[in-house]
Amino acid sequence: MEKNEITLILTGLLPGAVLVSVVLTAVTSWIFLQLYRRRVLQLMVQLQDTAPEPSERKAKTDNQSNGEVPSLLIEEEQLDMPPAMDSSQEERGRASTSLRTSGIIYALGGLIFALVFAAVWMISKGGGFFFGRFLFLVACYLFPAVLAVNMATATNKREVLSIVGAYGVVMLTVIWFTLSRNPDLPLIQPLQFWLIANTPGTVLLFIFHHSRIRSVSPMMLGFMTAGMAGAFLLVEMVSLNQNSLQFLVKIGGIVGITGRPLLLLIELTGFIALGFFGWRFLLWLGKRYRAKRLSDQSITIDALFLFFAIVNSFILVFDGWQWILTGPLAFAAYKTTTIAGFRMMARSSEGSAGAPMLLLLRVFALGRRSERFFDAFSKKWRYHGSIILISGPDLMTKTVEPHEILDFVSGRLAQQFVKNTDDLERQIAALDRRPDPDGRFRVNEFFCHADTWQMTMRRLANECKAILMDLRGFTQENQGCLYELEQLLLYVDLGRVVFLVDSTTDRVFLEETLHLLWLRVDRTSPNRASSSPTVRLFPVMGQQRQAMNRLQTMLLEAQTAA
Repeated sequence: MEKNEITLILTGLLPGAVLVSVVLTAVTSWIFLQLYRRRVLQLMVQLQDTAPEPSERKAKTDNQSNGEVPSLLIEEEQLDMPPAMDSSQEERGRASTSLRTSGIIYALGGLIFALVFAAVWMISKGGGFFFGRFLFLVACYLFPAVLAVNMATATNKREVLSIVGAYGVVMLTVIWFTLSRNPDLPLIQPLQFWLIANTPGTVLLFIFHHSRIRSVSPMMLGFMTAGMAGAFLLVEMVSLNQNSLQFLVKIGGIVGITGRPLLLLIELTGFIALGFFGWRFLLWLGKRYRAKRLSDQSITIDALFLFFAIVNSFILVFDGWQWILTGPLAFAAYKTTTIAGFRMMARSSEGSAGAPMLLLLRVFALGRRSERFFDAFSKKWRYHGSIILISGPDLMTKTVEPHEILDFVSGRLAQQFVKNTDDLERQIAALDRRPDPDGRFRVNEFFCHADTWQMTMRRLANECKAILMDLRGFTQENQGCLYELEQLLLYVDLGRVVFLVDSTTDRVFLEETLHLLWLRVDRTSPNRASSSPTVRLFPVMGQQRQAMNRLQTMLLEAQTAA
């Protein structure tokens, strides 16, 4: 194959394959999640013949036989109240430090990534070393690190804008410095270079990183890119070899396949050939995820850097096909840096493997609001400990893990559902309680059938030291969590529970419901032993940092007191 043919493939066909693969990733990820959601919902409404009858204690209604019932207090938390326990304050500080350290590690990895690209660019162009130009190139190629730091650390739009704004100031300062040393350089030239280096990757990133598909799109992108590269390459190889082309046309004529159908068959063959390696790559990722060698966040951010590495390598190929290796080299440098950084971070936080777990209960009808809160809350909380969920329609496609993708594709998803008491105990014993290599704990999701979710909820409430119940949207028309409220009053010390409310919560109806349920609680409840049993309501209006910090402090205090 001649040099100009290689250049044509690397600058034309492969970029086209990447572009098509991103579009296909977005489409197939959306379709996959719809099928996944439908299958989970089908399994959720099924009944299990082996499921035991609910064994919860029957609450007594004769208050005389229960003795004197202490009054139930309902208090709303104030955001400006100081934390009650120093230990929780220290733990929150540790998680904040871990969150910032994570951002610093990804920033350093991104800096090494940028240094490699800047150095190779100057070598490939020749003409000597110029500090101003090198500094400008580093700043341009540093943009993926800005996106990565946002993914890893930002919990609200204000933080996102702060990080992007800081980068913008640095970039403008570098451009000013470059222009001051090169007065003849037009302003439009550095701006054009930045757009060429970062716009394609950013636009395509936002396509496959959309909130509706990002739980599966990073893994799907690897498979689709391999498949589309195979399809494009096989067509190009056949077209460059006249003997092979004539042979395929002849065979196609014999079996009645000619023209466009023959071309599609060749593309499909190439897709299947390299798609097989893409599928093996998915299996490898799933295996490493199960072995805790990877985290969900690292998979997403690694995909981000790999994508920018591939796109920016295509630009360098015009100076020689060998410069396509810049992308793998820069990605390897980034990955080596982050692995080393997170290993150092893990050594400094040893002993966190036994961190407590948080049970998150919620009104399933919240939809996107549930997703937004979960994103903001879990980003920092997962440096404290793991989150336990009972799968529901609101977060079903938000918390899909790599092994669940493979289980669904292979038809083994039903095995993840709780079928009976023994199965529930087995899954609880197998809970992932250790942090990932990046210091974050995982989200443990329990899939339940229609007649197993109640016993699962009771068992998990007993297992977890702190419980957060999201009652936003709780009204007379939407009161599907009455069972959970009753069980918490019956079995769980209210000091371990925080109830989340906002303007969509019918407070009058909620308080009436709590008082009514409280009258049914018998003397064996842990809350009857308290002289002032208190339901703590936490008002949240969005994802402000102050509110998130105060909420996490309350939950940490609950875990310490449990």
